[in-house]
Amino acid sequence: MIVPNEIAPVDYNKNTNEFIFVLEDFILRVNYETKQFELETPDNLAYNEDFEFIKSPPVDFEIIDFGLVEWIRLALKWNISIPKKRSIAKPFSFQVEGITYTGEFNPRTNDLTLSIPGRTIICYYDTLTTEFPEIQFMDYGQLVTMISSIAVSERLKCYKVPCEETDFVSPTVFTPESITVEGNEYEFGMITSGLALLRIPNRNIYTNMLTITTDVPELTVLHQEMLIDVIRDVVYEKTTT
Repeated sequence: MIVPNEIAPVDYNKNTNEFIFVLEDFILRVNYETKQFELETPDNLAYNEDFEFIKSPPVDFEIIDFGLVEWIRLALKWNISIPKKRSIAKPFSFQVEGITYTGEFNPRTNDLTLSIPGRTIICYYDTLTTEFPEIQFMDYGQLVTMISSIAVSERLKCYKVPCEETDFVSPTVFTPESITVEGNEYEFGMITSGLALLRIPNRNIYTNMLTITTDVPELTVLHQEMLIDVIRDVVYEKTTT
């Protein structure tokens, strides 16, 4: 195998506190707290060893693949290989489609803080999650569940009391209800035509770049799926400077 000059984990398992490295068909899981690693080879052989093992591994382990031991040693040193000057979170700011995002990234820990500006959405309820797919993922799906509950209640009213004409009338007046989810204060309201209003407050997202897509799945669909790529580019720049 050809060992790259710089290596970094491709994933992180919160349950086991393991950082996962991949090179060719080898998978390496490292726990820096317990100082244990697990190697899975292309032949489905598994090795569970402590860090001391790799200092002087047996010959039959070294000959598994040329460069394997060097790769593992680099991986075991990964969490201390970033210079200390990079251990402080670095601020950043960027724009996507005219919206400014700010935050901080710590290259040593991969921790990320992202401030997402608030906005007001007005559209027909039936197209809310198709026009703005990120709403389905916000606050782990809790927001869209509460919105749906309010929308159903509004529509049920028309079965009990005759509703006004549903033709669009200007000006339109909404009387939104307040929704609190995960400490965020939203407002949602509907009128009988089906037009809906959703006010989203400024929010701060706290995550880790190794788990960002599972921690905050909404980021993967925002701005026609462009936002997550921009974040990765910004983070890469902060890591290499």
